[in-house]
Amino acid sequence: MAAELFHHRQNYRTISIEICNNDILPGDQDWDAAADRAAEWAAWFLNSRGLHVDLHASLNPQRIPPEDGKLLLLRHYDLTGKICPKPFVDDPVAWIDFVEDVYGRLS
Repeated sequence: MAAELFHHRQNYRTISIEICNNDILPGDQDWDAAADRAAEWAAWFLNSRGLHVDLHASLNPQRIPPEDGKLLLLRHYDLTGKICPKPFVDDPVAWIDFVEDVYGRLS
């Protein structure tokens, strides 16, 4: 698990983004809109602080260590095994799309 990367101090060494949706819109529309806003905010946050993301290690945190000076985008699931956020655990392609979306928005 990626928890070893943080020496089991994930809460101290990570920034968490909670993606909340209301399940008001039909189908996945509400989740998709919430995930899009989360990607927008994450990219803004990273850009505003001059932070860089290791895309390949973010997509393979169990196998690839991050490049020095770069951050990982991880799900709670990657750190603890908890099924969270469930839509991204249930649909790994959606998680890849999210990570690539955030990465594509970085300057």
